[in-house]
Amino acid sequence: MKFCPECGAEVVPGRIYCSRCGYDFSSHPAVPAPEPAAPRSSRGLYIAIACVAALCVLTAGLWIFWPHLKPARVSSGGGGTAASTPLAPEKTPASLPASGSSLLQPKSWWRGYLTIRNYKGDRDLDGESMEVWGYIGKENDGRTFFEVYDQESVTDDTTVLVSFYADLCYDYLSPVIGDNDAWVMDLDLTPQDAGSLIVYLKDQRLFFYYPYKSATDSFDLEIVLSPK
Repeated sequence: MKFCPECGAEVVPGRIYCSRCGYDFSSHPAVPAPEPAAPRSSRGLYIAIACVAALCVLTAGLWIFWPHLKPARVSSGGGGTAASTPLAPEKTPASLPASGSSLLQPKSWWRGYLTIRNYKGDRDLDGESMEVWGYIGKENDGRTFFEVYDQESVTDDTTVLVSFYADLCYDYLSPVIGDNDAWVMDLDLTPQDAGSLIVYLKDQRLFFYYPYKSATDSFDLEIVLSPK
């Protein structure tokens, strides 16, 4: 189907003049029908889908960039799994440590946020933040450990973002790192890294800091947790 370029009327096949305006098709032939524009509703749908996809990527969490397959210590005798012990149960005032004692106690759950600062690398992650859960536990051999998880329930799908053994002090954790028993994100720590891990208690909140550096990324990793 073709149309007159002058008035837009439909052209009868074989005609050399427009039946409406008399336009001469011998000088300028009729033009084909234009492609219909996409309905506004479709455009809106495409935009909505794109926005939802972007939001899903954001809320999926930063740990997708640094997967670590090591299991949580809490599932191996250090405090139970989510099936037997709810992660981060709400504390009543009576369950809080007595005045003069520290909140840093074995079998204590924490909840807060992990934030990436001063990021340098090929990904736009500076200032990104995600909700995390922390746990101070004790192994069957008596060693205290500290871990940070990406979700509230410790399952086979849980990503352990931070894990290391530590001496439990009144207002800080003193890391005790051996061979292949501690990590931050996907970075395995060595005994020399113990001095770079800073974990201390202030105003009833637990502050964690570590200067992460790999072959492709570097940033300051900050975690602030409150007791649960």
